[in-house]
Amino acid sequence: LWGLQAQLRQAREDPIRIRLPWPTARSCGRAGTDAKARLVMPLCITGPSGQSTHVAAAIVSGPKPPVIRSIARFEPQNILTNVDAAGNVDFVLIRDKAIDIASINAQHDHNRPSAIRQLWRGDKSIDSALLTMSPTGPAVQLLHGDGQERLIDLGRRQSKPSQ
Repeated sequence: LWGLQAQLRQAREDPIRIRLPWPTARSCGRAGTDAKARLVMPLCITGPSGQSTHVAAAIVSGPKPPVIRSIARFEPQNILTNVDAAGNVDFVLIRDKAIDIASINAQHDHNRPSAIRQLWRGDKSIDSALLTMSPTGPAVQLLHGDGQERLIDLGRRQSKPSQ
């Protein structure tokens, strides 16, 4: 993979090659820049048998090898990226009838697995999802197969499935 640090509308430095220890790792969502100006990129890593995939975050700060933070042991349909007001990077993991959120805290310098929490569980399949702003802050706008739309705030905690 390659990374480029930008400043306004131009490149700040030459592109850097991001070396990963897996031959099948690929970027599977948009990267975000945290409060420490590090590039935080979601990776999908296919297992050696090709039967399983897991998600991790590569935290890149210059030409040195990235710090890798494990996120989930499944491959989501889609990953949405949000950088909050504190400069933390949130990856919103979209699955057929579920949404989880994994946070990479900008103040933590370690390679322990990321915190992940359930954001939404439902009975209807998700056709598409995008990040938007609600009156209370960042949210995910869902479109279900029956044409119904739903708005889920990123700060929300859900304890039971909703329709």
